[in-house]
Amino acid sequence: MNLALGDNNCDNPDLIPILVGNAPGSQLGVDVYLREVRFIIRHQWDADLNLFLRSPSGVEVELSTDNGEADDHYGNPDDSTCLQYTALVAHTTPGACSVSPIEAAQAPFIGSFLPEGNFSDFNDGTDPNQEWVLRICDDADQHVGALEFVELVFEPIQCLPPTFVEVLSVDSTLVELDWTPGSNCSNTFAEYGPPGFTPGTGQTAALGCPPFLLNGLAPSTAYELYLWEDCGGNLSSLSCPVTFQTLCSPPPATLVEDFNTQTTCPTLCGQTCELTGTWWNARHDQADWLVHQGSTTSAQTGPSDDFPGGGRYIYLEGSGSACQNGNEALLLSNCIRVVASGDSCDLSFNYHLFGSQMGSLHLEISTDGGSNWTTLWSIAGDQGDLWHKQFIDLDAYDGDTVLFRFRAQGGNGFRTDMALDNIVFYGSQDLGPGDSVYYFDADQDGFGNSAIVFRNCGGGPPPGFVAAGGDCQDDVPWIFPGAPEGPCDGFDMNCDPDDEYILPPPPTQNDTVCSGTTGTLSATPLTFGGTIHWYDAPTGGNLLHIGNTFQPPVVDSVVAQPVEVSYFAEESNFGGMCSSGARAEARLVVFPTPDLSSDELPMICPNTPLDLSLLKILDHSSAGGTLQFYHAGTP
Repeated sequence: MNLALGDNNCDNPDLIPILVGNAPGSQLGVDVYLREVRFIIRHQWDADLNLFLRSPSGVEVELSTDNGEADDHYGNPDDSTCLQYTALVAHTTPGACSVSPIEAAQAPFIGSFLPEGNFSDFNDGTDPNQEWVLRICDDADQHVGALEFVELVFEPIQCLPPTFVEVLSVDSTLVELDWTPGSNCSNTFAEYGPPGFTPGTGQTAALGCPPFLLNGLAPSTAYELYLWEDCGGNLSSLSCPVTFQTLCSPPPATLVEDFNTQTTCPTLCGQTCELTGTWWNARHDQADWLVHQGSTTSAQTGPSDDFPGGGRYIYLEGSGSACQNGNEALLLSNCIRVVASGDSCDLSFNYHLFGSQMGSLHLEISTDGGSNWTTLWSIAGDQGDLWHKQFIDLDAYDGDTVLFRFRAQGGNGFRTDMALDNIVFYGSQDLGPGDSVYYFDADQDGFGNSAIVFRNCGGGPPPGFVAAGGDCQDDVPWIFPGAPEGPCDGFDMNCDPDDEYILPPPPTQNDTVCSGTTGTLSATPLTFGGTIHWYDAPTGGNLLHIGNTFQPPVVDSVVAQPVEVSYFAEESNFGGMCSSGARAEARLVVFPTPDLSSDELPMICPNTPLDLSLLKILDHSSAGGTLQFYHAGTP
């Protein structure tokens, strides 16, 4: 043919008409089907090419897109016999199970391969004896080519087999299957047995149209399964086999959390979500598991409903940097006393990981109160848009008191919504949140944030937690309960907001004077700009003076004992916003005027010494002063 193909022409692709006039039937999917598409293309860079086939009714099926990398050609364009072609065969063709898909093959693709699409999509009853269209587009510059040969091969239908058999879900005694029907889905049959069994020697079951639940399977058993159809006595060939393993058969459930009674939470990454019961969101991670109902908010990720439907589930919202790139959401359990059943059916849960940027999910256990964690199970990446069920064997922990946690790590984009539902224990008991309470200590100052609590089941505090709470600013290590407080500085250093505006009593200086003389009391402010106020009472009373020094009124003492008068100093700052919590006392001691007399008048001779300290001198005012002696002249 040597039909030139355009370069970088996907906006205006090459449309090659193929006129069919000799197909052995007149109704696609009823009496005839497309068995093969054969073609040869000369091209310098196969990965530029996207190939599609359009039926007379307008149905278009993908043949091959962007395959072959930098290699050349589909088929051998230099073979003049046109026998070294690329053949894309229908999945319903006998033997198709052993044929490689085109996307897994290497150029020049000589031989038979499975197309990227499904030829069964053409089976809509249309007459094939009309014009078909081969659409070829080149999605990059610089490399050109030509279509050398194309041929459509049709075959009469006896009975087409089911194709694309898929296991949707598995439980202890059943499997849910889906598939693309062949000619007569209402008469679909299954044959199953152990992996590798010879068809014809297994168990059979009548199914029907998909999807279908096949019951009566043995628990904890591996199976291989084929499908075929009966078209009124004509039997189709067997489908390609699928393998699966049934789950174990658990004893009665003792703890069930299906989240249906939990309160839904806003669907925002980083949103706090309070849970009640056996499971709770940690507060020392980057995100919470959110209770939700229905579809998640982002397309192409997350479930559309809970399992089995109509209820609620929890999920990690991926739209937000705090929920991506390995950041974690921790779902913690209360203290659980493990009662194992002797098989692998001790704990089960449903999980849903759907999204092209999916992260990972881990189930972990701790036997020492959360200090160390052991991984029981983990999975990562896109697991398809369906709920899966997982059983966990806890025989190794039978009789232990433990903690469990689900640890989710966000993926590298917003398509990382992962979900959990129906967390069930079979025998184990919930002992509650634990008696030992610890607090997350982000700044490692020995005091934790009282809002981030970890309750464990014995052992010491887990990493990052301490026994003392009350830290009001856990990202600053010099702020903690009992830290030295600088009052009235705008910083609550000791986590006691009530004393931030309370100044300590100012230090005072007392004074002692004689009756009728002026005394001076003083007080020293402890803060810059502090002002001293003097009062006549420890609380209330009258303001007497403002200033660091205070001269009280002169006191004339008329009593025979010293008189003490107390005054009280209070410091204030910033217009009275800060003031002393208690006033400091300053005492003025007033001694009376001395009233001296002596009954002794000693007689001495000239030049004879006299010890005056031996004289008996009375002070009738009890002034308590020091005696000094003077003389009026030489005796």
